[in-house]
Amino acid sequence: MTANPFRSLKWSALGAAIVSGFLACAHAPFCKTEGELYPEKPFTLEVILSASRANVGSRLSVQYVLTNSAGNAVGACLDGWDNFHLIGSRGNRGGIHVSTAVALDDVVRLAPGTSLVWTREVEVPDVGLGKAQFIGIVESRCWLWSGRVMSRPVEIEIVGAS
Repeated sequence: MTANPFRSLKWSALGAAIVSGFLACAHAPFCKTEGELYPEKPFTLEVILSASRANVGSRLSVQYVLTNSAGNAVGACLDGWDNFHLIGSRGNRGGIHVSTAVALDDVVRLAPGTSLVWTREVEVPDVGLGKAQFIGIVESRCWLWSGRVMSRPVEIEIVGAS
């Protein structure tokens, strides 16, 4: 019986693909290598509001700045790119989106000291007139890092209804 020359070539190619996959994992956002440990709170979050005053029901542009404050690269699966709480004189309302699946587009990996910046338009809920506090929220629920990061409160004045 003669040996099939393509059989050994096929197994060699498969082995090379597997090894390449393992070596590339350190650079892929969706991989966490064996022994790679993340701190409990590897990120900080800052929000920057487009205005210091807003009407109930109006759209407010919010810039989210997620920064890796850990000493190593950290991956996460961001769930809800525009989550927030608005705390005012008549309550606490906001927008929280929860997903049961992870889209690969939502997987990020930040090097130490780097930031991911994005902007979203949110609708201002009715929390009463007067001074209010806007708090941005980022959550991750996946095999990389699982947790919640909240920004420091940013003051905004709710001046009326639109």
